[in-house]
Amino acid sequence: MRRLRLVAPARKAIQTENISGALDPSMKVDSPERVAELYRFVRSTLARYEPGMDPLSPIRVSRRMTRTLGSYRPDKRQIAVSSRLLAFGEQSHVETVLLHETAHAITHHRNAKASSHGRLFKSVCRELGIEPNRFVNVPIREWSSRRRYVFTCAVCGESLVRKRLLRIARCECGARLEVQRVARVAVDVGGRVVRVEGYTSPRGG
Repeated sequence: MRRLRLVAPARKAIQTENISGALDPSMKVDSPERVAELYRFVRSTLARYEPGMDPLSPIRVSRRMTRTLGSYRPDKRQIAVSSRLLAFGEQSHVETVLLHETAHAITHHRNAKASSHGRLFKSVCRELGIEPNRFVNVPIREWSSRRRYVFTCAVCGESLVRKRLLRIARCECGARLEVQRVARVAVDVGGRVVRVEGYTSPRGG
Protein backbone atom coordinates (compact mmCIF):
# COMPACT_ATOMS: atom_id res chain seq x y z
CA MET A 1 0.00 0.00 0.00
CA ARG A 2 1.24 3.46 -0.85
CA ARG A 3 2.94 5.24 2.04
CA LEU A 4 2.21 8.83 2.90
CA ARG A 5 4.92 11.47 3.00
CA LEU A 6 3.83 13.68 5.84
CA VAL A 7 7.13 15.24 6.93
CA ALA A 8 8.49 18.16 4.95
CA PRO A 9 11.75 17.49 3.07
CA ALA A 10 14.95 18.41 4.92
CA ARG A 11 15.59 21.39 2.67
CA LYS A 12 12.33 22.94 3.88
CA ALA A 13 12.98 22.27 7.56
CA ILE A 14 13.58 25.46 9.51
CA GLN A 15 15.76 25.74 12.59
CA THR A 16 13.69 27.23 15.38
CA GLU A 17 16.67 29.26 16.56
CA ASN A 18 16.84 31.12 13.25
CA ILE A 19 13.46 31.57 11.60
CA SER A 20 13.21 34.54 9.31
CA GLY A 21 10.08 35.63 7.51
CA ALA A 22 6.89 33.63 6.98
CA LEU A 23 6.63 29.89 7.44
CA ASP A 24 6.51 27.74 4.33
CA PRO A 25 2.82 27.40 3.30
CA SER A 26 3.42 23.82 2.15
CA MET A 27 3.99 22.87 5.79
CA LYS A 28 0.36 23.61 6.68
CA VAL A 29 -1.50 20.41 7.49
CA ASP A 30 -4.52 21.60 5.50
CA SER A 31 -2.60 22.78 2.44
CA PRO A 32 -4.25 21.61 -0.81
CA GLU A 33 -1.28 19.38 -1.57
CA ARG A 34 -1.36 17.68 1.82
CA VAL A 35 -5.12 17.13 1.79
CA ALA A 36 -4.93 15.75 -1.75
CA GLU A 37 -2.25 13.31 -0.60
CA LEU A 38 -4.49 12.04 2.18
CA TYR A 39 -7.37 11.68 -0.26
CA ARG A 40 -5.22 9.66 -2.67
CA PHE A 41 -4.34 7.30 0.15
CA VAL A 42 -8.03 6.70 0.94
CA ARG A 43 -8.94 6.41 -2.72
CA SER A 44 -6.25 3.80 -3.36
CA THR A 45 -7.42 1.86 -0.30
CA LEU A 46 -10.99 1.80 -1.59
CA ALA A 47 -9.84 0.80 -5.07
CA ARG A 48 -8.06 -2.19 -3.57
CA TYR A 49 -10.59 -3.37 -1.01
CA GLU A 50 -13.95 -2.01 -2.25
CA PRO A 51 -13.57 -1.36 -6.00
CA GLY A 52 -17.30 -1.04 -6.65
CA MET A 53 -17.74 1.83 -4.22
CA ASP A 54 -18.24 5.39 -5.46
CA PRO A 55 -15.53 7.92 -4.48
CA LEU A 56 -15.91 9.67 -1.15
CA SER A 57 -16.16 13.42 -0.74
CA PRO A 58 -12.83 15.26 -0.28
CA ILE A 59 -11.24 14.85 3.14
CA ARG A 60 -11.90 17.62 5.66
CA VAL A 61 -9.25 18.77 8.13
CA SER A 62 -10.78 20.05 11.37
CA ARG A 63 -9.16 22.17 14.09
CA ARG A 64 -12.23 21.70 16.27
CA MET A 65 -11.65 17.96 16.67
CA THR A 66 -9.76 17.88 19.96
CA ARG A 67 -11.21 14.73 21.54
CA THR A 68 -11.26 12.60 18.41
CA LEU A 69 -8.65 12.07 15.72
CA GLY A 70 -10.98 11.17 12.88
CA SER A 71 -14.60 10.65 11.92
CA TYR A 72 -16.78 9.47 9.06
CA ARG A 73 -20.09 11.10 8.11
CA PRO A 74 -22.26 8.63 6.14
CA ASP A 75 -24.71 11.38 5.14
CA LYS A 76 -21.91 13.40 3.54
CA ARG A 77 -19.78 10.37 2.66
CA GLN A 78 -16.82 12.27 4.06
CA ILE A 79 -13.84 11.50 6.28
CA ALA A 80 -12.62 14.24 8.63
CA VAL A 81 -9.29 14.20 10.45
CA SER A 82 -7.98 16.31 13.30
CA SER A 83 -5.38 18.95 12.52
CA ARG A 84 -3.60 17.84 15.71
CA LEU A 85 -3.16 14.36 14.26
CA LEU A 86 -1.68 15.68 11.03
CA ALA A 87 0.63 18.07 12.87
CA PHE A 88 1.91 15.89 15.69
CA GLY A 89 1.10 12.30 14.77
CA GLU A 90 3.59 9.97 13.14
CA GLN A 91 3.04 8.72 9.61
CA SER A 92 1.84 5.35 10.89
CA HIS A 93 -0.71 7.04 13.19
CA VAL A 94 -2.19 9.08 10.33
CA GLU A 95 -2.42 6.01 8.11
CA THR A 96 -4.09 3.95 10.81
CA VAL A 97 -6.70 6.64 11.53
CA LEU A 98 -7.43 7.01 7.81
CA LEU A 99 -7.81 3.25 7.49
CA HIS A 100 -10.09 3.17 10.55
CA GLU A 101 -12.38 5.79 9.04
CA THR A 102 -12.22 4.11 5.63
CA ALA A 103 -13.35 0.91 7.35
CA HIS A 104 -16.42 2.83 8.55
CA ALA A 105 -17.10 3.97 4.99
CA ILE A 106 -16.79 0.45 3.61
CA THR A 107 -18.97 -0.94 6.39
CA HIS A 108 -21.70 1.58 5.60
CA HIS A 109 -21.42 0.81 1.90
CA ARG A 110 -21.88 -2.91 2.48
CA ASN A 111 -24.66 -2.50 5.00
CA ALA A 112 -26.09 0.92 5.86
CA LYS A 113 -27.77 -0.51 8.96
CA ALA A 114 -24.68 -2.22 10.37
CA SER A 115 -23.47 -1.27 13.85
CA SER A 116 -20.71 1.34 13.90
CA HIS A 117 -18.22 -0.98 15.60
CA GLY A 118 -19.99 -4.31 15.19
CA ARG A 119 -19.05 -7.56 13.50
CA LEU A 120 -18.98 -6.22 9.96
CA PHE A 121 -16.82 -3.26 10.93
CA LYS A 122 -14.36 -5.53 12.74
CA SER A 123 -14.24 -7.81 9.73
CA VAL A 124 -13.47 -4.88 7.43
CA CYS A 125 -10.72 -3.67 9.79
CA ARG A 126 -9.06 -7.08 9.57
CA GLU A 127 -9.26 -6.89 5.77
CA LEU A 128 -7.46 -3.55 5.88
CA GLY A 129 -4.83 -4.90 8.26
CA ILE A 130 -5.68 -2.80 11.32
CA GLU A 131 -6.85 -3.67 14.81
CA PRO A 132 -10.67 -3.93 15.03
CA ASN A 133 -10.91 -1.57 17.98
CA ARG A 134 -13.31 1.26 18.74
CA PHE A 135 -10.42 3.72 19.17
CA VAL A 136 -7.05 4.04 17.45
CA ASN A 137 -4.15 3.82 19.89
CA VAL A 138 -2.11 7.00 19.43
CA PRO A 139 0.32 8.39 22.08
CA ILE A 140 -1.17 11.89 22.18
CA ARG A 141 0.40 12.68 25.58
CA GLU A 142 3.77 12.99 23.85
CA TRP A 143 2.55 15.67 21.45
CA SER A 144 2.84 18.55 23.90
CA SER A 145 6.63 18.22 23.97
CA ARG A 146 6.75 18.91 20.22
CA ARG A 147 4.39 21.90 20.17
CA ARG A 148 5.77 25.41 19.63
CA TYR A 149 4.33 28.85 18.87
CA VAL A 150 5.86 31.07 16.20
CA PHE A 151 5.20 34.78 15.73
CA THR A 152 6.93 37.66 13.97
CA CYS A 153 8.44 40.79 15.47
CA ALA A 154 6.74 43.84 13.96
CA VAL A 155 9.94 45.89 14.42
CA CYS A 156 12.77 43.77 13.00
CA GLY A 157 10.75 41.12 11.15
CA GLU A 158 12.42 38.15 12.84
CA SER A 159 10.29 35.17 13.82
CA LEU A 160 10.29 34.11 17.46
CA VAL A 161 9.60 30.61 18.80
CA ARG A 162 8.14 29.93 22.23
CA LYS A 163 6.92 26.83 24.04
CA ARG A 164 3.92 28.70 25.45
CA LEU A 165 1.31 30.94 23.89
CA LEU A 166 2.20 34.45 25.08
CA ARG A 167 0.34 37.74 24.95
CA ILE A 168 3.45 39.86 25.59
CA ALA A 169 6.97 38.94 24.47
CA ARG A 170 10.40 40.53 24.20
CA CYS A 171 12.36 40.25 20.94
CA GLU A 172 16.17 40.08 20.78
CA CYS A 173 16.09 43.47 19.02
CA GLY A 174 14.74 44.92 22.28
CA ALA A 175 11.17 45.48 21.12
CA ARG A 176 8.34 44.68 23.51
CA LEU A 177 5.67 42.92 21.49
CA GLU A 178 1.95 42.56 21.97
CA VAL A 179 1.41 39.26 20.18
CA GLN A 180 -1.49 39.28 17.72
CA ARG A 181 -1.19 36.21 15.51
CA VAL A 182 0.68 33.00 16.25
CA ALA A 183 1.43 29.88 14.22
CA ARG A 184 1.04 26.64 16.18
CA VAL A 185 3.72 24.30 14.85
CA ALA A 186 5.22 20.86 15.41
CA VAL A 187 8.98 20.42 15.68
CA ASP A 188 11.12 17.31 15.29
CA VAL A 189 13.69 16.02 17.77
CA GLY A 190 16.25 18.45 16.33
CA GLY A 191 14.00 21.44 17.02
CA ARG A 192 13.14 22.03 13.37
CA VAL A 193 9.66 23.09 12.32
CA VAL A 194 8.17 20.27 10.25
CA ARG A 195 4.45 21.09 10.18
CA VAL A 196 2.14 24.02 10.80
CA GLU A 197 -1.13 23.04 12.46
CA GLY A 198 -2.73 26.45 12.10
CA TYR A 199 -2.87 29.98 13.38
CA THR A 200 -4.31 31.37 16.56
CA SER A 201 -4.38 34.45 18.79
CA PRO A 202 -3.43 34.67 22.48
CA ARG A 203 -6.83 36.28 22.94
CA GLY A 204 -8.63 33.38 21.34
CA GLY A 205 -9.52 35.28 18.20
